[in-house]
Amino acid sequence: MVAFLKFQIFFNLFFKILYVPLQKAINMYSLIKKKPCKCGCGKPPTIGFKGYNHLCKPEFKKDILERQKRREVVKLTSRKLRATMEPENEEKIKAILEEKQRLDKWFELIRKKLTGMCQCGCGKPSSKNDDKYYKFSCCHLFPKSIFKSILDHPENYLERAFWGGCHTNMDEAGMIKWKDKADWEQVKEKFHLLAPLLTDKERSHKFYRNLESLIYYGKLAD
Repeated sequence: MVAFLKFQIFFNLFFKILYVPLQKAINMYSLIKKKPCKCGCGKPPTIGFKGYNHLCKPEFKKDILERQKRREVVKLTSRKLRATMEPENEEKIKAILEEKQRLDKWFELIRKKLTGMCQCGCGKPSSKNDDKYYKFSCCHLFPKSIFKSILDHPENYLERAFWGGCHTNMDEAGMIKWKDKADWEQVKEKFHLLAPLLTDKERSHKFYRNLESLIYYGKLAD
């Protein structure tokens, strides 16, 4: 009984001292007429943006719309996407868009050249006839991230089954195993065709030196 009386006294004090004044303050704040963003969007203004919401200040809004268009045009990795959101990276954005356009045309061309079967000798079907995943079977012989000069060359490709794991194995299992595949002779022919088209810097890359050594000496470069 004593404990209950103490609780009741405490509750009454709390209600009078804290709750009532707090409720009055909330009610008064709710009566204050809040000005919306100057652009008329209805959003609340952001402090430091002169009456505009931070997304609506004229010069910012224009930049944001432009960047949004780029995001819709290009599907990028999170790192590349963050780069496009910086206004000073206009040249980098332009290069990314141009590279994507080159690759899109390349994938369409290579799709027509695919046979529909993985050429490593496994006998698995490739994704040639799959409108959504056909790109996964268009495997660059010289990686497009390194050898920019021939990233869209019509002979810089090998046909690999993606769902069977052959494309992934080619990229990750080690180049030394390439000479055991059914299309090794085709790889050598493509190497001799494409090597003269590379820049000196590209020919100095470890990937090129390993492939060259594997073709001529049957082993990777030291």
